[in-house]
Amino acid sequence: MNNTSIFLDAIPAPVFWLDRNKAYQGCNQVFSDLIGLNSPADIIGLTNQDLPYSSADLSLRDEVFDPILAGTTQVKILYDCIVGVQDKMIWVQKRFTPLKNQKGKIIGVFGAIVDISEKVNRRKDLETHIESKQAVGRFLSELNGKSPLSADYKELIEKSIVTLQAASQASLVILLNTRAESPQSFFQFSTGGHLTTLFENRKVLLKAKGKSGYLDSEAIKLFKDLDQPVDSIFFYRIELDDVVKHDDVILLINPNKDKLAAAELCFSLAHHIVHYSHVSRFLAATKETPNT
Repeated sequence: MNNTSIFLDAIPAPVFWLDRNKAYQGCNQVFSDLIGLNSPADIIGLTNQDLPYSSADLSLRDEVFDPILAGTTQVKILYDCIVGVQDKMIWVQKRFTPLKNQKGKIIGVFGAIVDISEKVNRRKDLETHIESKQAVGRFLSELNGKSPLSADYKELIEKSIVTLQAASQASLVILLNTRAESPQSFFQFSTGGHLTTLFENRKVLLKAKGKSGYLDSEAIKLFKDLDQPVDSIFFYRIELDDVVKHDDVILLINPNKDKLAAAELCFSLAHHIVHYSHVSRFLAATKETPNT
C-alpha cells in the first residue's frame, strides 16, 4: 500500500475521482465499501453506468460533472438521503469540485460524501419542538380566555390529545379516568375506537405506578382486538389529590420513541387542561348544591 492509499483510507468520508471521460481513477476504502466493491483498485476504469445507480442518478451525475469538466462550475453541492447498513436512512452532502493538474488544467472531477444525519436530525427535532411549543401557546391562550366553569374545556382536552397524537406520531391516543366506576366515565376521550376489555381489566392495564413509561407485554395483550398491531404503549399519568381526587392516564399506542421528548410539551398541556377541567366540574357541582 502506497502513501496515497494510506492517506485516503484514513479519511472517514467516502471520496473518489474521475478523469475527463468520467471514468473512475480511484477512491478510498469507505467509498468502495459503500458501492459494494472489494477494494478501491476495483473501481479504476469503471464509469457511472457500471455502478449501482438508477437512471435518474446517472442523468443527475451528467448534469453535475459536465459543467465542472467544462470549467463553468467550480463547486457543486447536492443533498441526498441514502440507505445504509441495516436499512438506516443516512442524510449526506455530496460535494464535487474540479480536479486540476500542476498547470491548472481540469483533468477530472473530485467527489466527497459527508454524513450530515446528526445535523439534519437535530434540525428536525428543533422544528418539532418549536411546532409543539407554538401549539401549546395557542391552546394556553385559548384556555386563558375561557371562564373557569366553561364547558369548552372538553373541546380543549380533545384538541390537546389530538395535538399530542401528532407530536408523538402515535397511531391512537386514549385518555382514561382510572377511578371511574363505569365504561362511560372510564373513557374520557379517544382519537379512535376503544375496547370494553380495557375497563374490565383496568387493574392489569394500569398497575404501573410511575408517572410515565411503557406498559408491559401483559397490558399490551389487552389491545389484541384492535384493527392494527400494537407493538408498544406509552402511558402518562395525571394524578389529582388536592380539591378533587382523580387518576387519569393518557395511553399512546405505537408512538415514535424518538418523538416522545418533543411531545413532552403536549403532555404538560394535557395535564394542565385535564387538571382544571376536573376542578371546574367540582366547582360547578358545588355551586349547584344547596347549602344545608
